[in-house]
Amino acid sequence: MREIQDFLYRNFDQVIQYGGGTDLRVDCPFCSTRTGSDDIKQHLHVSLAKETCHCFRCEYSKSWIGLVMEVTGLSYAHALGEIYAVPNPVNFDRLKERLKDEHEFKEVYPNLPADFTLLKRGITKRLDSGTLIGRALHYLKKRGFKPEVYEKYGLGVASSVGYRVIIPIEDNFWQARSLYPFLKPKYMNPEVTSRELLFNSRALDLYKEVVICEGAFSSMAVGDNSVALVGKNPTAEKLDRLRQSRVKHFIVTIEEGAQRSMVTLADALKGFGKEVTVWLYDRGDPADSTAYKEKPYDLKTKIQILFDGTLKD
Repeated sequence: MREIQDFLYRNFDQVIQYGGGTDLRVDCPFCSTRTGSDDIKQHLHVSLAKETCHCFRCEYSKSWIGLVMEVTGLSYAHALGEIYAVPNPVNFDRLKERLKDEHEFKEVYPNLPADFTLLKRGITKRLDSGTLIGRALHYLKKRGFKPEVYEKYGLGVASSVGYRVIIPIEDNFWQARSLYPFLKPKYMNPEVTSRELLFNSRALDLYKEVVICEGAFSSMAVGDNSVALVGKNPTAEKLDRLRQSRVKHFIVTIEEGAQRSMVTLADALKGFGKEVTVWLYDRGDPADSTAYKEKPYDLKTKIQILFDGTLKD
């Protein structure tokens, strides 16, 4: 998640909000050289919604990152770090202790559907399998998940997203995963950015060895020292969070159909100086199978995965 506000307050004498707080104005650092005038006051307008900057006097126009690069002289990667705000990791154990009902849960995840219901409500009840909670519990039981998992991670359902299990991820983001293979789309989520979000990101602060999965269910199946990308592609923002973590050894799970994206992830982690091991699944994912082949990640392993789809001795 990118935020320009802190950078502006650190580097400009005065920051003025306008447009109902959706835009900011600061003294333009480029007016004097571009127009030859000393009148620079409050001409640079910064849009919080569009991630752009524009001076209506000297016509300077750039993205947020472009502005940071020109003001500080930093490279693109370091400029991104100046405006990149790491989301607050979710302490699921603390949530389990503190949150008793849906009302309290929505204070942490305000974007959850209005009809969100925690699955833990159905754990101690005999529910008709035809009810939404009953079907969700049946689905999770078939996949090998115990009731403790439903409660720990705050899994729930909502009729408004159909026959899907809702998985709170981080900040205001959640995913709703379909219970049936014919139900499309497979995933639903709120219309908020997710480029920087990781499931169970707190593991990055707690463990020196962390397993990286593609999906949240896979991460739950592996255990507490696992995070999920919540998608196939490791974005620059997610890679930055992994790079800045204190984790020394990453284990990258590679499922069928995700070889190239996860190899890209393994390459990046090696480039960050991390120790990398891969788990290659011949079928399914960590939530479906415990059968995988394990190998330290190197060039030979990369070639085997990409061209043979196997890990040979």
